[in-house]
This record gives sequence, structure tokens and C-alpha cells, in this order.
Amino acid sequence: MAEIELHGPANSSFVCAARVALEEKGVGYHLVEPDILQARGFRLGDLLRYLASQQPTLIAGDFALYDSESILRYVDEAYDGPALQPADAKTRALMVEIHGIIRDYLHPAAIGKIATQRLFAPFLGGATDMRIVEEAVTPLNDALNAIEQISVSAHDGNAEMLLGARVSLADIALMPIAAYLTMTPEGQTAIAASRRLSRWWLSVSRRPSLARSWPGLG
Repeated sequence: MAEIELHGPANSSFVCAARVALEEKGVGYHLVEPDILQARGFRLGDLLRYLASQQPTLIAGDFALYDSESILRYVDEAYDGPALQPADAKTRALMVEIHGIIRDYLHPAAIGKIATQRLFAPFLGGATDMRIVEEAVTPLNDALNAIEQISVSAHDGNAEMLLGARVSLADIALMPIAAYLTMTPEGQTAIAASRRLSRWWLSVSRRPSLARSWPGLG
């Protein structure tokens, strides 16, 4: 197969998730990161939206994908390595439901508001707008609670991953978001409130795939 190029800002949680999937599959890739901080003419608000919402682009020869969920599934299905999607239809459907909650509810609150204001804005020399942070706390808690309930329906707590003993694309999509959340007071409180998610984070935070993909804010 053609060598993979992954384009996007390393600080994007979507880009990080794609990198984790590639690492879990053992697939080599080259990250092409635009030097957005050196670009002229961008306002702070533009940069914040870019870091919070930019999707990765995966290029393999003449084939390209521009959506993080499509990229995650393609990486799992097109390459050898451990399966990252559950084999049975019911658990696979639960994985898709978690993706939907992350996309529609968790990411806008956790990354679009809390991480953007608590982390990205100060990183870029701006000030934190606590009004935006505070209005995101309830949606954040609701989204994490919904993910927890899906996990409860998948297994009785005898496994560390969201849907069972093996890491899945649901775990991978959540990892970068949780990593950012644990850098904020609101996120730390929200994750600590769930014994299941706390145990999950303790496990996934130690995975080499996340360590090799996590950019921090340097």
C-alpha cells in the first residue's frame, strides 16, 4: 500500500485520534502539520476554531479522506493489525452511538468550549472566558454520563475499555478529548465523578499509542 500522509494540526483532538488508530494498527505514516502559528492575518478567534475543530486529511496514494470517523474506520478495515471494531453487531452499534455522542455533544462542550478557553486561548496569548467554560459544564457532564451508560450496557465493569476488554475506535475517539479534559479543573471533576471512566482513563492514559500521538501544548 502507498505510504500514508496525515495532514492537520497535531493539537487537534481529531488528528490525535487518527494517529492513535494508526499506532494501534502498527501502520507507518507521515504527519504533515501546517505551521499555522507562523501564518499572518489570523485573528485569535480563527486560530481557536482551527485548533478545536480541524479535521485530519488522510492521503494514501491517489486516495484521500477528510473526516475523522471515516479515517478511523478505514484505518481499521484496510490494514492488518488488531481489530479496532467489535466483531458482534450489537457492540459495534454501541460503538457507533458513542461516536455520535462524542461528535454531537461531547466535543463541542469539552474541546469547543472548555479546552479552547482553558488551554488553547492562554497558549495563543489570549484570555480565558469563564462564561463560556461555565456554560459547557452541564453539557460535558451529560455527554460523559451518556457514554458511561452505554459502557454499562456493554459490560458489567470487569473490563477496562468502554466496550469490553479490547480497545476500540470508541476508546480511541475519546482518548484525546479526555487527555485535554484532565488538564482542566472542570474535566478532572467530571471524569473523577465516574468510577468507570476514571478506571478507563487510568488504563488508556498508559497506552504507548497515545503517548506517541499526544502533542501536549508545546
